[in-house]
Amino acid sequence: MRAIRSLDDVRIVLQELMAWKDKLEFTSWDFHRKRITNASPAIDDHDYVIKGQLSELVGSPPPTEVSSKGYYTIEFSNSGAIVVGNKVSGPYCVPRFGEGQIIEGYFAAEFNPSTTSSAEFTLNGSSINATPITLTGIGVSVFTDFTSSNISLKYLDLVNINILSGSAERVSLSLRVKRI
Repeated sequence: MRAIRSLDDVRIVLQELMAWKDKLEFTSWDFHRKRITNASPAIDDHDYVIKGQLSELVGSPPPTEVSSKGYYTIEFSNSGAIVVGNKVSGPYCVPRFGEGQIIEGYFAAEFNPSTTSSAEFTLNGSSINATPITLTGIGVSVFTDFTSSNISLKYLDLVNINILSGSAERVSLSLRVKRI
């Protein structure tokens, strides 16, 4: 701190204070890895927003995932060859708000050395296919032949795939579900 003994000292201190004030007002500040505490709520358009204002300014995310009456897809895939008697991947557990009606299934492969590969979808361990879903060659096969025309998925249901025949590689088996 400077001791003020003359009018020149007062002038120097005032210049230092004005330079410090100008620096605060006119320079860009880098707040990277800094925390500002006791900040006031934003008032002007270009003010920073404090955490307490976020929910009222932005709101909660739209509930499209929760209340949407649209469709979603459950996909099982692997990068290797399918093995008869095995699963393509682990089971799919229907999440909360994932309830829906199964519309159709898909079987796709990039490489299928056998003439035909087949699989079945299971729901809680029981087959939901009236006949196996088959894929001849490579490409995509669409399947709608289920044991019932109204198979519904409920919260915590387990969906899986059993490989029945073939040796296709880089496969994807999917179910299209309409939300209810």
